[in-house]
Amino acid sequence: MEGIFWVLATFTAAFGQALRSVIQKRYRQELGLYGSAYVRFLYGFPASLLLLLFIFQDYDIRTLHLPTEFYLWLVPAAIIQILFTIILGKAFEQRNFATSIALSKTDAIQAALFELVLLSLVPDIKVVIAISISFLGVYIISLSRNKGDAATNWRQKANSVALGLLAGLALGGCSVFFRIAMDTLPYLDVLNRAVLTAFLSVAIQTVIMGAALLIWRQDEFFACVRSWRVSTVAGTVAAITTFMWFVAFSLIGVAPVRMLGQVEIIFSMAFSFWFFKEQIGRTEIMGIALIITSVWILLS
Repeated sequence: MEGIFWVLATFTAAFGQALRSVIQKRYRQELGLYGSAYVRFLYGFPASLLLLLFIFQDYDIRTLHLPTEFYLWLVPAAIIQILFTIILGKAFEQRNFATSIALSKTDAIQAALFELVLLSLVPDIKVVIAISISFLGVYIISLSRNKGDAATNWRQKANSVALGLLAGLALGGCSVFFRIAMDTLPYLDVLNRAVLTAFLSVAIQTVIMGAALLIWRQDEFFACVRSWRVSTVAGTVAAITTFMWFVAFSLIGVAPVRMLGQVEIIFSMAFSFWFFKEQIGRTEIMGIALIITSVWILLS
């Protein structure tokens, strides 16, 4: 049953992440780089709280005594996830953002390295092959979608490479840190661990990034507050998405989940086709085929 559940959780998370990106794509200029990043935390907090209360309804949360080790992994993970959100936003602003986006998808590879170093988990050869094929598919898609945006000099290209690798490093790293934090709570079941970790992380992120915006980017903070009608939907989707990622991490590990999560690219392209009327070319279809092949290898 767990073998099916982690796959369903990952597909749900990938779908939700693609949907949230579509919502925020329309309001990026209005909210700014940091304001649009803050949406997932500020408006994800109420939804995370409701999820926590629903799943813990038969459990007295006040009796929980969380170990110090839990917070030692949770707090850095929450901060790194904030940085990832900002770095990825910066990557979208690069002229050669095809390179940035493709390299940001090295998160599965980098997560496997983190798990190897921190948890002594050696990835299965099937997972390695699937990750490699999936990355190739993402790279082909990103190049085909941005043919006119090649960097004009080495400095721009270097910036794109650096931002992409940093985004992948941050996402892979924080995902493994979250997984280790959840592993310090063996007395809770998978759903309880996932929802508690998700709630506490978004609470930390809401406070830290909110304080930073009030000090340095007040205009973007208040723009985010004023956008509550649309942002509430995006934040709710983000909260559910985070919870599903954490459930999958806890069930099987980070590297295979992040690899399977590459189907987000396919969902994003489908949304672009339906909502923004963007056409899908032959090269992109080839990339999609490679991602589907990688999923088949992973799940076979």
